[in-house]
Amino acid sequence: MKPSLFLISLAALLLHFNANGQGNITLNSGNISADFSRYGIRSVICPDDPYRASPVSGSFGRPSITYRIGEGDWLTHYMGNTSMNAEEGKITYTQDSEGMPMSLEQEFTAEDAGITWTMKLKTEMEFPVKVGDFAIPIPWNRPRGGNPEQTFETGFTKHHYIAGDGSFIFFTRPSGKAPYFIIMAMPGTRLEYFDSDDTYQVYVHSGHAGNLQEGNWRYEHTYCDLAPAGEEGSEVEYSFRMQWANSYDELRQVLYDNGLLDIRVVPGMSLPADLVAKISIRSKEGIKAVRAEYPSDTDIEFIKRSDDNHYIYSVRFRRPGENMLYVDYGDGLTNHLEFFSTEDLETLFKKRSSFIVNSQQHKVPGSWWDGLYSVYDMKNGVLRGPEDTDGFDYWWGYVLACDDPALCKAPYVAAKNVYYPDDEEIESVEYYLEKFVWGGLQRTDKEKPYPYGIYGTPNWMVNRDPELRAGVKNRNLDKMNVWRSYDYPHIIMLYYHMYQVAQMYPSKVNYLDAEGYLERAWQTARAYFIYPYEILPWYDTYKWGCYNELVIEDLVAALEEAGRNEEAGWLRNEYEKKVKYFIYDDEYPYRSEYAIDRTAFESSYAFARYGATTEMEADSNLWYDVKLEKWWSHPEVSRDDAIEFMEQQHYAGLAVRGWLETKYFLLGSDFTTSSDRHCLSYMARMGGWSILDYGLRFSENPWDWLQLGYASYLSAWSLMNTGTEESNYGYWAPGKENDGATGWAFMSAKEGRAWIRKDIERGAWFYDGEQDLGHGSAVRMAATILAEDPLFGWVAYGGVLNDDEGAISVIPRDGLRCRFWLVSEKNRLGVEMERDGFAGEEAVIIDNERGELEMTIENRTGDNHHTRVYVSGDNCEILLDGKKYPLKESGFRSYADLKITNDQHILKIIKL
Repeated sequence: MKPSLFLISLAALLLHFNANGQGNITLNSGNISADFSRYGIRSVICPDDPYRASPVSGSFGRPSITYRIGEGDWLTHYMGNTSMNAEEGKITYTQDSEGMPMSLEQEFTAEDAGITWTMKLKTEMEFPVKVGDFAIPIPWNRPRGGNPEQTFETGFTKHHYIAGDGSFIFFTRPSGKAPYFIIMAMPGTRLEYFDSDDTYQVYVHSGHAGNLQEGNWRYEHTYCDLAPAGEEGSEVEYSFRMQWANSYDELRQVLYDNGLLDIRVVPGMSLPADLVAKISIRSKEGIKAVRAEYPSDTDIEFIKRSDDNHYIYSVRFRRPGENMLYVDYGDGLTNHLEFFSTEDLETLFKKRSSFIVNSQQHKVPGSWWDGLYSVYDMKNGVLRGPEDTDGFDYWWGYVLACDDPALCKAPYVAAKNVYYPDDEEIESVEYYLEKFVWGGLQRTDKEKPYPYGIYGTPNWMVNRDPELRAGVKNRNLDKMNVWRSYDYPHIIMLYYHMYQVAQMYPSKVNYLDAEGYLERAWQTARAYFIYPYEILPWYDTYKWGCYNELVIEDLVAALEEAGRNEEAGWLRNEYEKKVKYFIYDDEYPYRSEYAIDRTAFESSYAFARYGATTEMEADSNLWYDVKLEKWWSHPEVSRDDAIEFMEQQHYAGLAVRGWLETKYFLLGSDFTTSSDRHCLSYMARMGGWSILDYGLRFSENPWDWLQLGYASYLSAWSLMNTGTEESNYGYWAPGKENDGATGWAFMSAKEGRAWIRKDIERGAWFYDGEQDLGHGSAVRMAATILAEDPLFGWVAYGGVLNDDEGAISVIPRDGLRCRFWLVSEKNRLGVEMERDGFAGEEAVIIDNERGELEMTIENRTGDNHHTRVYVSGDNCEILLDGKKYPLKESGFRSYADLKITNDQHILKIIKL
């Protein structure tokens, strides 16, 4: 066929001409429509999409090839002499190879509701060619701009799974709405590497580019050696396929149908050494073997193959750190599963808290930073601070002394001590409050104006000195810098948990008593809702989700229980302003200091849950928006509306979370919309809490969300550097001095520039920074869950299951041993202890038929006291050593206050 001729089928091929007479061609197949120009694919849309949004842009579909001849220079394959031909349902790009050592032919075929892209590269001269790089640049439309529709509906977030055979990339819009666009490397085409210095691109071969890049990488950087023209081995073929899918289940089916793998892992891929994982690999090509990187330290057992080709395995790791599994399938294909083995979760909770207290607190009497918890550099084994900044100077000094990186540490230590009280740790937190917070970071009750205000960047000392402040910032110098909304919930959470500690263990506190901590928590929460919006309304306190603010619900309850109903009512009213705004007033309430931010998805779910379980009243002129100059009113309010919003925000959260990507730093992990490299931040668990809680309490089909939510809970524990003497105390930064340190986030590129202006090799960032926000959320997430999963059967998330002839028991190993759930077709029953916990290595006995739980609880302080136990489930009763206690309603659950007098008691929860 002559290049200038087109055979046109109206059903599959449309020809368009623009004003200057050049042609654009559209291929259609099912729900995919791709617009081509002479340079490649201009756009790929789903015709049913009302926004007609394309995840790719520019000239997608032009590989980048680097090669060399003999000992010559590395050269880029010339693409300029390419002609474009069209037939029915097919577009071909052909190179005029005259005078070139290689030629490339590309064929795009519309078939079976997708587009198949085949590339054939062959030599054209009488000498061999070494291909160093065969890369696929993917210019994609990121979410950007201030227009919400542009940000959330026509921009896309990218998910990638680079794992050898079976690799894929897929795109979701930030609103979470379907359809989703997937690009699959078809069987026989492997992906081994990615980079994104200019344009994001994935590599079939990366021998040149990958070896030029410093850093560490878990895959071989391969070359392709082509024989001289006409000889065997003188050409190679690679293929990809593009499709739209209308759900995550459909994405999994698309993978399976095209010969790739549909993989699920429970309880997650950051796996504590005392737990066993189960893996389901669905493949129509057949699984030949699952092999371990370290066979002598890995136990792999094949369990079964289901009728619909799910191959189920169990695995346990004894070697700390990264562990690879190789899945051999089909005709010589191998997929790579990346796990991380950690110490047991209880050890991790305790080591992290101890490390913060013993290695991250400055005690320098007379200095303004006395008592400060600052960031730790595990690469160099150094506690950074105002006297040793490592370049965090001037405005960047906030990393060391305030804002999220520094303020998140004390709240975690306080939260951990609610469950495992430690005198030294509690004393350390009170030292921080007395020496650094009160009268420094936080204005006292006597300081006017803005008592209880929290100073922002770069630190409180600079903000209290007008001249120093003017040397760091060039605007808003006429306003007191206590306006950053995000700073307040850290301190609210800290005071609330110290209130709990003082109430439960009064002999262990010295700085304030329970009443004093409750007062501080209340006044800080009051300041949160007043000061930022009053001083600098750009901080939309009622419109932005701030981490840890869900603690305000517990604070309201504590105020009510203390008889402080006026304060509780005021705080509840402010909180409900925010709840209603998220549910009713903004279609996309997922912003922060940025146009889109994964930070929102802890609060957005908490607000939805509150609205779904609380009778809120309709209102008129609830609050005045000074920026928009309007009143917000809600003439009708219902729980159903909150449930609808709950579903909406749930899928929006999945747009920035790994779900199909089975690597320990992607599965359950958050990732940024602005980078291809940064994942496993604090939001892995803060947003993950929302997914897990949604699965436990609301979802009619909870199995997916238990899988993903628990993987999120486990995920970022892989960033901790811990171990024993045998493992030299850690994987990321060996040495006893670093045992208990943690990374801020994960660098998934071979090496990259983190936003904190540090070059970091693939792995955990060597600063801890904001990650303790995630640890604080882990305190809220920790639970052992027995689930009757339709694929895996009975699964004990965070526990060890014994299912012996129908008698089911589980040993809790979730880290705190204070929460247990039974989720089955017959029952959804949860129990949570406010203090104490389930006895270590003692099994919980489950009777699923009768809906009964029996567990041994331990007295962790050895004294006589009362402990509150919360029960989630309809129509239950609670018994302690056979004595029935009355249950009282409290929001979405009920509770009983149990009298603890012995070292151990038997607790029973019975569904009537």
